[in-house]
Amino acid sequence: MATDLRRSANIFNLPWASGWPDNYPFKATTLKVQRVLTAIEIDHPNHYPEVISALYHAFWVEKKGVQLPEVHYPIIACILGEESATKILERSSSDEIKALLKQNTEHAIASGCPGLPWVMVTNTDGKDEGYFGFDHLSQVAHFLGLGMSIGPNL
Repeated sequence: MATDLRRSANIFNLPWASGWPDNYPFKATTLKVQRVLTAIEIDHPNHYPEVISALYHAFWVEKKGVQLPEVHYPIIACILGEESATKILERSSSDEIKALLKQNTEHAIASGCPGLPWVMVTNTDGKDEGYFGFDHLSQVAHFLGLGMSIGPNL
């Protein structure tokens, strides 16, 4: 897996450092950070890609356990500001966010998701395709007509 991760990072020009993140493979649940991301997607959609990128960097480059609130909260606060991050953290435990994450999960399973990572993409013709595994990112890029060099904001 480490070899494949290194290769994919090189192919897509993504930052990556060898070794495993803290608490890998997830000795702490990812549920809290998933709920936080769900709340960010609703309340701060313009910052969602930036948050994902920062969490990716913290996890795969700095090797931090971003599933832990004490790790992901400061990252999010740096992007959204302390007040907004606090509101997001509070909102992430609401019934609305829990229900939406459950709905999103059920939708992913219904679309054929066998596990993570699962990417469902829509191309410019409006056709949907699902892809399982980081090793299929070149197929995602091809399906979207992006070519192989799609940069660090994948």
